[in-house]
Amino acid sequence: MSKASCTADTTADTDKDNSLDITDATRIQKYLAEIKDTDNVGEEIIRTSFNTQITSEKDDIIENHTFVPTNPQPPTDAPATTPTEPEIPTEKPITPQVTVNKVTFTNSLNWSGTISCYYWSDSNSSMTSWPGVAMQKSGTNEYGQTLYTFTVPDGANKIIFTNGSSQTVDISHKGGKVRYYAMDAKNGNNYNVATW
Repeated sequence: MSKASCTADTTADTDKDNSLDITDATRIQKYLAEIKDTDNVGEEIIRTSFNTQITSEKDDIIENHTFVPTNPQPPTDAPATTPTEPEIPTEKPITPQVTVNKVTFTNSLNWSGTISCYYWSDSNSSMTSWPGVAMQKSGTNEYGQTLYTFTVPDGANKIIFTNGSSQTVDISHKGGKVRYYAMDAKNGNNYNVATW
């Protein structure tokens, strides 16, 4: 609350404390508004005329002051994060290796004719018809034996190598790259195989 300065006789000083302040102004306003006051102020005010200029310290502060919020909030439309430049990779991406069910058959017994791969699965015994699919020649080994390759379809887990008349035993194939050759030993009429 601010004190006011005035040049008036002491009649406006309703509480007789030798200063004209907010208490005095309030009591005068109550009297003018006909609000009952317990101090009988009206008698003295009516009989008194005075010349008063009241200035408030608050008015002076407001005119010469810039208000700064004490707890400023950022604008609501401001971005939450600052965008950053994308990082340039320093290493080449790694290409995932795909498992290929590629089999190689060494014609170690020098079968004549077309070498084929017959394949099937436990749940599908007719994935291909006999004698299977012709294998591709892929070169020779150090003994001069012809190598044949074939990609076994996904889902097939049994294979036989054959030239239509001679054939291997049923081979359980678990996938991946496997190299087989026919052995001299037979199981019944079919040749056993080994891997290398």
